[in-house]
Amino acid sequence: MKKFTISITVIQLLIIFIFLILIFYIIPINSHSLFNYTKEKNILSPKSNESNTVIKTWIGAGSGGAGTDFNDGANWSPAGTPGLLDDCVMSPTSAATVSLNANISINSLSITYNTTNTGTQVWTLDMRDFALTINGDLTAANNTPGTTGTRNLQFRVGLTANNTDGALIVGGNASLGVTGNRPVVLTGVTTSRGRYEFQGNVTFGADGETSNSAFPYRYVFSKPSGTQTLTVNNNSVDLSAVEIGNGTTSFPTLTLAGSQNAELNAAADRNYLMIYSGSTLDMGTRTFNASSTTSGDSMYLYNSATIKVGGTSGGISGSNFPNRYRTYFIYPNSTVMFNGTASQSINLAGTYYNLTIDNSAGVSTGVDLTINSNLFLSKGTFNNTGDSIDLANGCTITRDIGTITIAPIFFSSVNVTYTGTTAVTTGRELPTSNKPTVLNNLTIEKSGGVTLDSNRTVNGIITFTSGKILTGTKTLTLGASGSVTGETSSSYLVGYLKTTRVVGTGSSIFGGIGVEINSGSDNIGNVEVIRASGSAGVINVSGNQGIARSWNITPDFDPTTSGRILTFSWVSADDNAKDMTQAQIWRKINAGNYDILSSNQNVSGSDPRIITSYSTTEINGTTWTVSDPSSPLPVELISFDAFLKIRNVELKWVTASEINNQGFNIERRSFDKSSYGEWKSVGFVNGKGTTNENQYYSYEDKDLPTGKYQYRLKQVDFNSNYEYFVLNSPSELVVGKPIAFEVSQ
Repeated sequence: MKKFTISITVIQLLIIFIFLILIFYIIPINSHSLFNYTKEKNILSPKSNESNTVIKTWIGAGSGGAGTDFNDGANWSPAGTPGLLDDCVMSPTSAATVSLNANISINSLSITYNTTNTGTQVWTLDMRDFALTINGDLTAANNTPGTTGTRNLQFRVGLTANNTDGALIVGGNASLGVTGNRPVVLTGVTTSRGRYEFQGNVTFGADGETSNSAFPYRYVFSKPSGTQTLTVNNNSVDLSAVEIGNGTTSFPTLTLAGSQNAELNAAADRNYLMIYSGSTLDMGTRTFNASSTTSGDSMYLYNSATIKVGGTSGGISGSNFPNRYRTYFIYPNSTVMFNGTASQSINLAGTYYNLTIDNSAGVSTGVDLTINSNLFLSKGTFNNTGDSIDLANGCTITRDIGTITIAPIFFSSVNVTYTGTTAVTTGRELPTSNKPTVLNNLTIEKSGGVTLDSNRTVNGIITFTSGKILTGTKTLTLGASGSVTGETSSSYLVGYLKTTRVVGTGSSIFGGIGVEINSGSDNIGNVEVIRASGSAGVINVSGNQGIARSWNITPDFDPTTSGRILTFSWVSADDNAKDMTQAQIWRKINAGNYDILSSNQNVSGSDPRIITSYSTTEINGTTWTVSDPSSPLPVELISFDAFLKIRNVELKWVTASEINNQGFNIERRSFDKSSYGEWKSVGFVNGKGTTNENQYYSYEDKDLPTGKYQYRLKQVDFNSNYEYFVLNSPSELVVGKPIAFEVSQ
């Protein structure tokens, strides 16, 4: 057998000795303790296994005995200092003051006071400068009969002498005066730092109240997460300072309920309302006011904290927003939500970081507001008539089904997000077209879709997460540095999307709108692309159709030397039943015929589809789409003729088909000395919208002076897109000599 030798040095022995001292002398241990509450931290002992709990009954002062030490095991039956596994029951029948002499943790505590003695009969549990930690529930009831004399059951925390930090900490629910017929009172020592801390629901019944003269330092609601409820059914609940959460380990949502309102009394040493980071105060329709603005303290809504205001009165005018605080500190990333069911009003002027309007009955403003981060229009009308709403640079408006009456004051940049499931039409949440540089990012998270109410410009990123943008006859313009991301067959822009990029000799993907031009030696300058998708993008000529996507491309110059290759992409939802195993690019130059400009390509394996053209030296004034061999796309304009009748010119033209055609501007220019002047509009003829049948048009330009003239048609779509058609050579008309010309573009 092997022998093992253990060597222990003097230093190791010293370390062991110090460790034992820490265990047995510095950390207090009760008869059943596993861990104890420490005064410096809000730490509750681990909850006991209820199947192993022991019921301990108080037999000390007020219950037949003389002992007043809560920690003394001789005052309990069975004997022994209460610990984590103990449910403590106290049923005093006479006045007494029972005090702690050390920190102690128990499982639960139930106190029922029932005395028949006359006169002043007050039974008090006094924490002094120690902490009583109750891992489970606290129940306190006062069944004392009679109506005369002070016969209270009360709790007290803190000591005057040393400004100490005594505490009553309840990990479960606290029931105070819910049953019984005489007061159960929470008291303190005004100059101490004593506190009441609750991690569960707290109910002040009809007989539950607080002292309005002997205040603790603070009340703390510190559930680690989730909802805890403060129910008040007694109008004598006067609190001192209130803290919700702690910003590090506790992030509760404190919900106010009951038939009465708690008030923070200005007579207390402190009476601030502090909502820590990550925590929420849900007011419902109750109030949480300070008692005075002259001697009151402040309200703090810390970073990432939230207050929900559901009432219409009782607080600051028009709502139940906490009132009468001396100063309001609203920190960055905090949220103020108005979520009532009847009309509310905002009357606290100042800067809000996140403001949510979630009231179907509407919320109005009575003051000017500044919003630094986010305005959420969840539901209802935000009526800001008569008051300004200033949006800081980079602010985001998130809209579900809410609306805003008057457009906010937009500064240099704003982002807009649409969310939810219900379809909406854009409104005053978007900057108008006379401020095209203001709308930065546009995000679509709305499965029901967003319809564009007017022409708009986006300078940043258009992001699709869920849902579509439907432009109708309007156009969404993408700024020079803007882009589109996230388009899929269920989430993309349906309608008209336009952008212009500086291309020169380089290449461009035009912000990801579905067209790419490769680089080349020719400088083609600026290039405008207008993308039409959905029904607006269908090229329909004599019954033949392409995919539900088309592109009008206009560079400053054609690449006449080296040519360019174009690549197009689209989502499969725009296939329009074309054969994607034999996709072909079709191109039309001005009013010419559509011709094929690619090989047959199988693009069915990708979504989005991607197809590449042959190299071409002709791009200016072109319309591009994709079809298949069974759906060729012939000419749309059949003829454009001019006839001279002495000093009148009669123009006649015929179309084979029209898509979204608003009509034709007739433009004319005259020869002056050595050159022709500018084109001028001389008339307009309405189009036929969308049709597959031949349409016949004419216009007569009368009483022209002697001279030379040229004419062209400017065909305009309902979305303001246009293209020109001009007469072929000879292009001049001399007044007095009739002549017919062939069509050209």
